Amino acid sequence: MKWRKKFLIGLLFSLGLIFSSLTINKKDLKDTSGEMITKIIPDNLIVEADVTPYRTPTSDPVILLFIWLTSGYNLQPENQYTYINNPKTLYTDSGRSVLDALLSLIATPHYIWYQSTDGQTWTQMTQTTKELTVTPTKVGTVYYQQMTRWYGLLPGLLDTTVYSKVAFITTFPSPIKATDLTVKADSKYLYNNQSSAMTTYVTGIPTPVDATGELKWKIDDTSLATVDTNTGLVTANTSGKSGTVRVTGTMTNSDGTSVSDYVDIRIGGGLDDQTVDEGKPATFEVQGKFDQPPTNVVWHKVDKSNKDTVVTNNNSNKLIYTIPNTSYSTDDGTKYYAVLTVTSGDSTTTVTTNKANLTVKKNVVPNVTVDNTIFNNSHNDHNDSNTIINGVSKNDQVSYKINLNDSNVNSAMTKADLKLELPVSSNISEVKVNGQSYSDYNSVSASDKQTLTIKNLNFTGIKTFTLEVNLTIDDNSKSSFASKAIVTGYDASGNTISNYSADNEFRG
Repeated sequence: MKWRKKFLIGLLFSLGLIFSSLTINKKDLKDTSGEMITKIIPDNLIVEADVTPYRTPTSDPVILLFIWLTSGYNLQPENQYTYINNPKTLYTDSGRSVLDALLSLIATPHYIWYQSTDGQTWTQMTQTTKELTVTPTKVGTVYYQQMTRWYGLLPGLLDTTVYSKVAFITTFPSPIKATDLTVKADSKYLYNNQSSAMTTYVTGIPTPVDATGELKWKIDDTSLATVDTNTGLVTANTSGKSGTVRVTGTMTNSDGTSVSDYVDIRIGGGLDDQTVDEGKPATFEVQGKFDQPPTNVVWHKVDKSNKDTVVTNNNSNKLIYTIPNTSYSTDDGTKYYAVLTVTSGDSTTTVTTNKANLTVKKNVVPNVTVDNTIFNNSHNDHNDSNTIINGVSKNDQVSYKINLNDSNVNSAMTKADLKLELPVSSNISEVKVNGQSYSDYNSVSASDKQTLTIKNLNFTGIKTFTLEVNLTIDDNSKSSFASKAIVTGYDASGNTISNYSADNEFRG
């Protein structure tokens, strides 16, 4: 029994060692300050101990569009997973701030790599290239950090030196297959109208995160932008060509299977053209990723005669400009652009967006009002608004006065007919339009009412009409009669646009 117990204890201990060797480095790697030590650290990694970088990593650079306000790495070396004798490459990219670059314009970057097998003790490597390719020969994890230095005119005095975050390469005994891939972009908008080409990086995160496949990139329209097949660096064109590109990442496993995903990136001049209905607001917003807002933004309007004026922007976000109530006559065909000022130290740079067009769709919907009043010229008894007359008797002289107005000067209504319901016993003596006798009308009687139709009111040149209908009451056997005025509008093709109405009443 004792030998069995010892055997079981030994077996469990051995299994524990094997399990530990296969699950090392599966926790969020952090430096001594507790910050993430690489650009992308999957959430479900587990590690046994913290890592102390060779030198404290330089903070991520502050970049406004393509202007570097601080120096640093815009592409950090990323964690890699591989298997024995399968090479992996760590890619980096770094840059200098505007001020640092001015201090030494002709300086070129020099690279030094450091490695550590325990995350604590570091040694300098012989490789001095920007990227580092490693072919592991045994299972385990090795940590890497890069230093980039631009030597000044007086080496050591005006040098710019930056340190990357720490990345690791973990080697497994055999490949781990990727079953899915998620692709993201640092920025989904790149400018195409600046002196320097704008760039961003795309990143692929596989499932599982420790998959050992090879990730490559391609883009669907190289006239808009290009992509580095290894690093995922997307570079926009500088010729002003706008559109949307699709960047696809594909991770190929050791058995030849693969997984893919994509992200769309817009290429443009900073502002999008706007099309709105008349009377609606139009909003222009400066596109792009800003690590910090510009120090100043000035908006310009270019009218249809090509006159350029600075406009006041009352928006709390200076990267957004809104025309609150657009007018077809004054706003359609105008252009807007923004000038962004970027200050870094003693250096000031400006970025000018494209001129974006504003198209205001003319409001052609009629805005018709009908005001129908009634008067008894024989017996003066009416309400204050002249919509009801009382005590109507036989042979009374009654007048209808109708004010018809279309307040939309761009209305599509070119013609209208007006129908007026009258007592069946009415004798129409005269119809006037704008004070002049009008003969284009007819009257149709039914058992309970008479319908007068005034035809072909021409709204192409005149938008306001005053109509007057004079009649005599032959009989007033009914105690009351409600009279309704109905206007039917037509467009230039003769299509009915809408109907508008107003009511009044007279009582015997």
